[in-house]
Order: sequence, then C-alpha cells, then structure tokens
Amino acid sequence: MIDRMDEMNGQKIITENTLTTNKFIATPLGKQDSHHFEVLLMASKKGDTVTCNRYNGPWGNNTYYSKTANPVMAARNFLWSDCDRALVWHVQCLKDYGPAKYRYGAWAPTTKRGKCSGLIGHSKKFHAH
Repeated sequence: MIDRMDEMNGQKIITENTLTTNKFIATPLGKQDSHHFEVLLMASKKGDTVTCNRYNGPWGNNTYYSKTANPVMAARNFLWSDCDRALVWHVQCLKDYGPAKYRYGAWAPTTKRGKCSGLIGHSKKFHAH
C-alpha cells in the first residue's frame, strides 16, 4: 500500500542508490536539477508540511523510507502512524492508495495536505509520536 501511495502521488521511486547512503531519487519533491529530484532520508522536523503523516509511528524513527528499498523500517514507521490510525476509522483515507485524481490527501491543492491527520484530531503538519 505504501508503494502504491507513492506511485499514485506522482513519486516514482528509484531504489538503486547512485548518490550517497542517506539519499534516494524520487519525483517531484526535493531539490531539483536538470536530471532528477533529490529527497533526503532524514527525519522530518515538527511542523514540516506533508501530504500524509504515514511515517510518524511511535516505534520507528520518523524518517521516510521506500518500502521496496527498506521494508522493515517503512513498516515500523507506518505502524500506528496517523495514516495507520486514520485508516481504521475513516475509509476515505483509502483513496490515497488509488488513482491520483481521487486522492484524499495530496500535495496539491494545499487543502488536501495532511487531511487524514486532521480526521483523527492531530496536526496536519509533521509531528512525531
């Protein structure tokens, strides 16, 4: 489900690391040059804008990981994250795993950012558990 969410959000993850050990290639987020966009695999800071708080679970390290490249850490960070909690009670959050045009939480428009966190009474910005 996590991979599908990334793909449907316009992010095509390339798991082969050609940069350094703490980076991976994704589009469209991150620092841009003419060849690719770069996303750092670092913990988010409290208050950062996110499309979905799906990696802020209490047993992880609040860092985004590709499920394909690092399934154990991706699962640990997802378990009991805002996204995981919201999926239990709010079926509309399942739309994040389907076609991009039907997504409930998304980067654009800005009103869709962090929506599932709001449904469970949490901040729509990044926060750790």
